[in-house]
Formats: sequence, structure tokens, C-alpha cells
Amino acid sequence: MILDEIIERYRQDIIDHTVELVKIKSVLADAQPNMPFGEGINDALQYVLNLGSKLGFKAVNLDGYAGYIEYGKGSDLIGILVHLDVVPEGKGWTFPPFGATIHKNRIYGRGAIDDKSPAIASIFALKALMESGQDIDKRIRIIFGTNEENDWEGINYYIENEEIPSCAIVPDGDFPVINAEKGILSVRLSAREKTIFDTEIIKSINIKGGTRDNMVPDFCKCEIEMMKDCHVEQLLHKFDLFIEQTGYDMKFERDDNKAAIISHGISAHASIPEEGKNAVMQLIMFLSALKPCIKSKFVNFIADKIGMDNHGTLIGLDLQDEISGNLTLNPALIDLDDDRAILTINIRYPVTYSKDEILMRLLDATQAYNIDIETTSHMKSHYVPEDSILVKTLVDVYNSSMNSKLTPLSTGGGTYARALENAVAFGPSFPHTPKLAHQKDEYVDIDDLIKSCKIYVRALHKLCKQ
Repeated sequence: MILDEIIERYRQDIIDHTVELVKIKSVLADAQPNMPFGEGINDALQYVLNLGSKLGFKAVNLDGYAGYIEYGKGSDLIGILVHLDVVPEGKGWTFPPFGATIHKNRIYGRGAIDDKSPAIASIFALKALMESGQDIDKRIRIIFGTNEENDWEGINYYIENEEIPSCAIVPDGDFPVINAEKGILSVRLSAREKTIFDTEIIKSINIKGGTRDNMVPDFCKCEIEMMKDCHVEQLLHKFDLFIEQTGYDMKFERDDNKAAIISHGISAHASIPEEGKNAVMQLIMFLSALKPCIKSKFVNFIADKIGMDNHGTLIGLDLQDEISGNLTLNPALIDLDDDRAILTINIRYPVTYSKDEILMRLLDATQAYNIDIETTSHMKSHYVPEDSILVKTLVDVYNSSMNSKLTPLSTGGGTYARALENAVAFGPSFPHTPKLAHQKDEYVDIDDLIKSCKIYVRALHKLCKQ
């Protein structure tokens, strides 16, 4: 197929430009003049727009909030939505997170799969379509978002100021296609009362854990000041018994009458909490075992009504539907001391339920514990029917390319597909690949990158002919 041949001619260019884009540290930073999300994100936006211009496309910068490149003619507009920002790199990498190291046919780096290699693949898919000389009567616009990992201000700016595509693909998910995205709700639970403990044993307590509400926390630390050194010995004894029973990865450090309990977990995306280990909840379960020394209703609520379950079963949120599966729940951030107690949880709920239904269930579960609930962020669910032209076309393109018979998927993740009515996530991850978004040692396999580029150009060609 001529489109595949063109992609192969550009193979090294696709690799080189992916490497260069991954090297740009496009993490959200303080705004600067004409750079609303900081210098790194702006550098990434300028990079892809300059590349698009060099390849012969119309390139437009929308005041640093977003940008696009475009090819084709006609009144109908097809969109490809990608994002250039990345989450902070985190710790524990084998290779430098912004080094874009190539090792064993993989490009390692933050954003390698989420979402920089798909951005480059989309650009060269459009270039292949241009070079093929095929006559198309539609326009294709690759829209570059800049703040997807936070509050979507960039893509919202585009929607408020620019033409909306009649349909769009979002290369920020899984093949063959994701046509259902669960609702995403983050809430902050806060105690109305101080943390109560036995003042004859404990002098003060402080807990902090987690970094983002969309990540399973991999670290949590509790500092406790005891009234006497002997009380630390008693605490250590209880800790040793707890670890023997649970096998959790936790450490106990002491300094006279002070103790630090450090909980290590495994990070994962909040949409798949079962693939991680929650460091916050491990620590909370230990503190709950210290009753009656710690008499906090808040701690007891977290332990008894959330626990180590990822589906909200104990709290009355064990919901599911045939379209998108089970609800998931991730206790993500904790900040607790003598005077306050706050826990942020991230919930991904099935598409046939609503935010109000979830909040009512939470209210029922928390009333007896004197806990307040505050919504910190929300994205409603998104669903494009399986029999829609867009979904059927993309599934057919993928299955014919891969000689497979796969059907559409659902996800707890949130992609730019939610920004438009007729948009779905389409790759770049293949069924055999691990979930690497937001993980240390994130990478893209080079053969998969080229393969996805070929699938994208076939999908664009078919969408243009409809």
C-alpha cells in the first residue's frame, strides 16, 4: 500500500522528531508573557508547529493556549486531538526522564506514549496522506492541546475560539477504539473535628501522602511524637505485628520519643488503581489498628468505609453497567494533623450514572462521621455508540490492519474525546502493551510507533472518503 511505503520512508524522521519532542520538559509551570502554561509547554507547542510548517502544512498558534496544523480543502473538518504537556517525571527512573534514551528499540521518557509519540505519528500520517496525492474534499486539522494533564484550559480555549470538527480521533488511549469514558469526580473529604488521641500517650501526629488526585499514591509519611520513650517501644511492637500480618512495604524510624512511619506503594493511574499499591491506605490501616490510642472518626471512616478496596464496595459505590464496567475509587491525597484532616479521593463512575448520584451516596456514607464533602473537579462521562459511523470506521480500519476481530472498549481514563460530541480515543497503545502513562520508565516501542502511524493514515484516508 502506497501510504505504508511513504510512512516507511519517513521512519527515521518519525523516530528523530519523537526523541526531540520527548526531550522538551513540557510540565506545567508559571505563566510568562505569551506562555500561559510556562516555557516548557510553549517550547513543545512551537516545536510541533514549526515541524508542521516545514512539512508544508498551515500552522496556527492560538496565543500559546493551543495550536493546529491543517491540510485539505472543503467545508467538512476532521480533527485529531493530541496534547503536548506531561505530568511531572517522578522518581525511580532507569533512564533520564527527559533524555529520550533509545534502548532495545524503545524510546524512554516522560510523555513518550502520553502523548508525544502519537503527536508525531499524527503529523507524519497527515504528511503521508499529502504525499500520496489522493484527492480529498475534506480538511484535516491536528489540534495541539497544552494543559490536558491539569484543567484543559488549552483545549477549552480552542473550542471557544475556533472551528469545531464534525468528528475527531484522539490518539491518547487504546486500540481498537475507546467509545466510552467514565465520569471522573474528585472530592475532598474533611473532618469537622480535631484528630482525637490518648493525650497520655501521643503528643502530636502529622500525616502527608500522595502528589496528584489522578495517581495512586506511592508514598505516605506519618510523624508521631509520643509522651515517653517507652510509648515508642510499644508503637514499634504494634508496627512489627501489623507488618507481619499484612506484608506491607513500610518502615519505622525513631528518634527518642518521636517516630516516623513511612509507607511505600506502587504508583498507577487512578483509572486503574488495581495495578498499584496505595501507600496512603496502607498507613491508614495501621493507624486504625491503634485504637483506642487514636480515636479519630475520620481515620476510622477511611479504614472502615474505604479500606483497600478499589471499587467503593464498603461505601456503597459498587456500581457498574454493561457499557463501561465497574466504578473505581482511589484515595489519592491525605493531609492530617492535630487540627485538621483532609482526604482527596478520585472516582471513575460508569457512563449510565451521574455525578449527583455519586455525591448522594457519599453523603449518606459520611453523615455519621461528621465529614464534609467538597467537589474539587469533575468531568462528565462520554459515550459514542458502537454503531456510529466514526466508531465502526475506526474499528474496521484497525481490525483490517491487524487481522483481528476486536470490539470497542471503555476506560476510566479521560481523553480529549470528551471535549467534542463525536470524538473517540483511538490508540496508540496496542492490546499487548503495558499501561505506561504516568509511570516511571514510560516508553514507546519504535515498531509500535510506526505501526500506529500507518493505522492513523489509513483511518484518515477512509474518513475523508465518507
